[in-house]
Amino acid sequence: MKEDILRDELLRRAPELAEDYKRFVRHTFKRMQEALGETLKGVGGSWTWSRTYDAIKGNLKQDWGGRSVLMYEESLKIPYQINEEALGRNAQAYGERVALEWYNKMRAKLGDLESVTVVDAGTGGDVLIKGRIKGHDVAVEQHRIINASSRGLLFHQFPARIYVDGKFMSEAAYRKLVGGAPSSKAARKPTGPVMRGLRGGAR
Repeated sequence: MKEDILRDELLRRAPELAEDYKRFVRHTFKRMQEALGETLKGVGGSWTWSRTYDAIKGNLKQDWGGRSVLMYEESLKIPYQINEEALGRNAQAYGERVALEWYNKMRAKLGDLESVTVVDAGTGGDVLIKGRIKGHDVAVEQHRIINASSRGLLFHQFPARIYVDGKFMSEAAYRKLVGGAPSSKAARKPTGPVMRGLRGGAR
């Protein structure tokens, strides 16, 4: 995989992963305001929403009218809103990180594929990866699933089904066929800030 088409193709999908992040934050924030009101009253002590708030608060803001200091009682009356600049920045970092993780997992799983092609397979972000290894034709149905943890953290899962010469093969059997770890180095980390979760930001 000299050109590493797999790397280029999966990292090219970072903006799609970023959009997943944005949709998750917007949907979650809407649900929180429906439950607690525009000011998210009592969110810090809410059994249902406190962890979720901690997870997405880096994407929220309150309009203090240009003031840098506000009495606590006053701040409780100011509605929350999406901080579009922060959301865009955090989404981009999330997309880059997850795309890189996705690539590294697939490289470790598939080994040194040759003649690689990656095409979209449906509208949900699934892809079909094809290539050859040790004289065998390999096809991988790669699904993209969006999920949320009990702590309100967004995460993606990428379950795969591997076919060799047109027949389904378990990952264990495929590893035995491939033998050993892939020889090429993993992708370099993207430059710029990279999120390690969805936390961060001021209330």
